[in-house]
This record gives sequence, C-alpha cells and structure tokens, in this order.
Amino acid sequence: MLFLAKLKLVASLQTSEFPLEIPRSQKRNIQYTTTLANIPITLNRNEIMNSKAVHKLVDEFTVTVEKYNTSFFGFFKNISTLSVALIGLLIGLKPAVIPNQYAKLFFLLSIILIGLCILFSLIVQHYELNYREQANNIRLRNIQSYILNPSENIMQKEGVNKKPIYVISEILTYFCFGTSIISLILYVAFLEFYC
Repeated sequence: MLFLAKLKLVASLQTSEFPLEIPRSQKRNIQYTTTLANIPITLNRNEIMNSKAVHKLVDEFTVTVEKYNTSFFGFFKNISTLSVALIGLLIGLKPAVIPNQYAKLFFLLSIILIGLCILFSLIVQHYELNYREQANNIRLRNIQSYILNPSENIMQKEGVNKKPIYVISEILTYFCFGTSIISLILYVAFLEFYC
C-alpha cells in the first residue's frame, strides 16, 4: 500500500456570500495520513471518459495491440522467407537420382507442403492489409459520430472481424510447415538409411 506520511493538504474554501462577513479566502491545514486506496472517488461517466488516466490506459492498450500485430505478422513473414529459402535449397541440392521410392515420395511431399505453407502464410499476411483497412474504417466512423455528437464518448466500440479464410489459412500454415519438416526428416532417413 502507498502511504503518504505527514503531508499537509491546504484547502482553499469559498468566500462567504453573506455581506456582514469579511470576504476572504479561508485556509485550513489538514494532516493527510489516509492511503490512496481508501479515498472515495466519485466521477460521473463523462469525467471518467475525459480523464487523463483512462486516455493513458487506452494509449497503452493501443501500443500493446500494435506490438502484438507487428509480432504476429512478422512471424508469418519469417515463415514465408524461411520456406522460400528452404524450397530453393531443396531443389538446388537435390541429387540427380533418388534411388529409394519412399525418399522420392517424401521429397515431393516436402516440396508440395512447403509450397502450400508459402501460399497460406501469404494469405495470412494479406490479413494485415485487411485488418488495417477495417481498423481505419472503424476509427473514421468513430470520428464522424463524434463530430455529429461531441457529447458522446469516442471510445472504439467495435472490433475488427477476422474472416474465416484468414483463420483457416493461419491453421494450415502451421500444419503445412510442421508436416513439411516431418516429411523432410523422413526423406533424409529414407535417402540415407534405406538405399
């Protein structure tokens, strides 16, 4: 708990409205030893919405969401880059003849799965454009509604919808990437140990 010990709070009281009293400011020294958590705060909804603390929390939340989105979409960019490099290496370093039939099958399966992983990760990266467009449209609607009615709060009331194609593509990216790694391991195992 936070205690503020021996602080003095000076309260400036209003002058009297009675003409017989001397109109002057009255000051009272009050010892402050109560914790901040116990001080009752009574703010109405408009005061809360306009307070700096709420705006700071909203700003921090916005920064956190932006960091998450940057990490999320950066992860899929890295998967795409890694997959393109991997497919190039596999095709470039492929032996002229693969003697084992299973090794051929797993090599082909690896190439197909990596190609699908690239495709699905690009679809997920396209969601970044869609996300930003939806977010900008929501902000524009909030600004327009605030201009029409300034007494209304301007907090964002709606979220960005993620279309099913992006959710499915995200899952399939993970699936294709994981199974392509397993397929590559099996390709190397059959190529090295079962020839």
